[in-house]
Amino acid sequence: MADEATPTETTVTETVAEDTTPVAETAGGADQTAENTDNTTQVDTPEAETDTPADEPEERTYTKAELDKVKREAQKLRQRLKDETEAAAKAAAEASEKAIAERIGKALGLIPEENDQPVDPAVLLEQAAEREAQIANERDAARAEIAAYRLEQALTKAANNVDGDLDILVPYLRGTGALDKLDPTADDYNAQVAEIVTHAVEANAKLEKAAPVAAPARSGGDLNGGTGAPKRGPKSVEDFIREAREKRARDL
Repeated sequence: MADEATPTETTVTETVAEDTTPVAETAGGADQTAENTDNTTQVDTPEAETDTPADEPEERTYTKAELDKVKREAQKLRQRLKDETEAAAKAAAEASEKAIAERIGKALGLIPEENDQPVDPAVLLEQAAEREAQIANERDAARAEIAAYRLEQALTKAANNVDGDLDILVPYLRGTGALDKLDPTADDYNAQVAEIVTHAVEANAKLEKAAPVAAPARSGGDLNGGTGAPKRGPKSVEDFIREAREKRARDL
């Protein structure tokens, strides 16, 4: 009998253990569970964010005065940019001009090679112009001297060929301007002079040489203050020619 009672007691004990849960605690636990559930729901479920559109800037209307101000500022900027560009270009051109002038000056000997001082192009140009003028004057003087020598030689030869009086012939030809148009550098210059001299002597016999005239012998007293000739009026061209011939005859 003792063996049969043991299982019964065990069963009763287990049943009592299962029913020992206090009702109050169960009710309180239920309320606490509900409260925890509500809190969990509130924590885990974030409130939906409401998308609020950003405030868009209102379109601004500019006044005429503001627009005019912007235009003026833009114009000033353009003008300043233009001025700076022109100034830079001018500075570059001046630097290049000075460099070229210095090279030219050294090449012409106006600037020593060891000179490192900046050179004013205006001064170099002035010096170059003065030197060029001096060279031109010297060249012209040399050409004139050579031309005069060639003319003298050509006239002498041409006058001798036609028996012309050179002392009269040269002033005569110069007075008529017959020699002015001749080119001393021409290959046929001597032939041109000879043609002019020949034509002049053939057209005017007074340009020919005359035989030397001997001085007349004196006889009797000196009636005219020792001149041996009566007083005459103003001298004519023939008188000048005769005096020139007599002078040349005395010099021979």
